[in-house]
Amino acid sequence: MQSFGAARDANSARLAEVVKRLAIDAAAARSPAPVLSRPTQTPARNVTHAVPANKPAPRPHGTDPDPGSGPAVDPSDPGPVVDPSDASGLRALPPAAAAVDGEVVAYGEWPSPISAADVAQAAVQLSDLCLSDGCPFWLEARPANGGKVTLVRYANGEARDVSAPTFNVRSRVHEFEGAPFVTLGDLVVASEYTDQKLYVLAVEGSNKKPRVLPSREGSRYADGVFAEESRALFFVCEARSHVNAAADPAADPPVNSIVRLKAGGGQEVVVESSTRGCYLSPRVSPNEIHLAFVEYQHPHMPWDESSLWVRNLRTGDRRLVCGGIGAGVSTLDPLWLSDDVLCYVSDALGWWNLYAYRLATRAHVCLLPVPADCASLPCTFRRNAAFAKVDTHTLVLTFNSKMYLLDISSALATLSALGVGEQANAEFSDLEAMPASLKLTPLEALNARFSR
Repeated sequence: MQSFGAARDANSARLAEVVKRLAIDAAAARSPAPVLSRPTQTPARNVTHAVPANKPAPRPHGTDPDPGSGPAVDPSDPGPVVDPSDASGLRALPPAAAAVDGEVVAYGEWPSPISAADVAQAAVQLSDLCLSDGCPFWLEARPANGGKVTLVRYANGEARDVSAPTFNVRSRVHEFEGAPFVTLGDLVVASEYTDQKLYVLAVEGSNKKPRVLPSREGSRYADGVFAEESRALFFVCEARSHVNAAADPAADPPVNSIVRLKAGGGQEVVVESSTRGCYLSPRVSPNEIHLAFVEYQHPHMPWDESSLWVRNLRTGDRRLVCGGIGAGVSTLDPLWLSDDVLCYVSDALGWWNLYAYRLATRAHVCLLPVPADCASLPCTFRRNAAFAKVDTHTLVLTFNSKMYLLDISSALATLSALGVGEQANAEFSDLEAMPASLKLTPLEALNARFSR
């Protein structure tokens, strides 16, 4: 007499077989596709695989399909059906249907304990890393908080939120995103996404209520920089008088400008303004006399054609450093090395290379003349270029997916010796035959860490 356990096992096996056949029959009913069989052991030869009659034949690799020819493909067709009882030697394919709690469910439609929200909540996006008083600041876009962007500061071995969960740190200038805050020691000035106004936040404690910094109605602000001695803030500003949705933007275009604000409040001062141009990267010299900035005119984008300007904040005079309308040169990422020397990126030689410019003589020197881009596309406002200043004679930079230290002492000595308007290092060098004077040192420890 058969035992209860043996009978139970036999019934379970028969039930599993019934469910399996139901799944196969359901898939076959949707598409009477041919059944694949086990390949025979024959010498290698060219084989044309059978496909359903309503599917086009496979095309050779590398050729483009002709959308106007061939029979239409039925998106509900599950393709060939494989007999699971004869599956040895066949490539494993996903089933057309599966059994869930004894019920047949179509492929891709069975319930999962992991929801899309669970996956999205783990995808926190980090951006806008910067240093202030030795402490890193960055932004976190948190799906768990409705996608709001939070400002975070790391200090004393702990990362803490600077902005409250209800405060969304984002700017809509040019709809570019990026650089929506600037640090001022123990304070931060940040743009709030809902009203695009500037607010002053306390670094210590996100529970303190933000203070509104007076600004023009309908204006947006981004890419700010703080001049510590004068306590002045410089922002890229996009002023929109059509604050309601019924207004016609084409009849009332936004006015783009670079503005100066006082950290303690006060009247906004327009430094640069244009209805055709857009601005990037306002950067104040260490002595706070000069302001460098990038301008580009529509229909060009900054990676197509842009200009680097320097304005004297005392006299109002402005000077073109590199580029210009019609020059076809892209100029980006100004960085002051000293009161008199400005570093920037230009593709005047066909690649985004590093240059230094001396205000006194209007002379230029290419700091690293190599056939490689030392910059990335300026698709957003950013405070982090592909290079940074270590000291007045050393830069850290990235190109070819590696990090380097660049000693520019010799190049700066060459710059000082140049006459008015002269240029030096206008030819590319092979990295393998790099002149010893350039002293390009790879940061092996960091490169090995990033490559893992």
